[in-house]
Amino acid sequence: MEESVISALDDRASRSDLILVDRTVTAITPATVVSLARAHNAPVVAIYELALLLGSKGVANILPMAKGGTQRIGDVGVSMVHAIHTSSIDENGKSLFVAMRGIDRPAARRF
Repeated sequence: MEESVISALDDRASRSDLILVDRTVTAITPATVVSLARAHNAPVVAIYELALLLGSKGVANILPMAKGGTQRIGDVGVSMVHAIHTSSIDENGKSLFVAMRGIDRPAARRF
């Protein structure tokens, strides 16, 4: 399934300047994000712990965030806002939980 997600995303965008990751799910795993980031040489914005995980897996340009923070990337502002849901990563048949009570979601806006 992951390869079909990457293919679908690549078919929709010839170029990605920035990747925002609010959580991982079965269809969008860290490997998917790493593949897209490498293919497009794009920085990845994610909650701190997830950004560090993605960095450890090969994403060269991670931009970690925490709730309430805002980063300016070019002419785009990215703010991390609170969202209530879980986030898990399926790795080698085991579920790793990134957040169980809630996770922070990046939201972008143009300046």
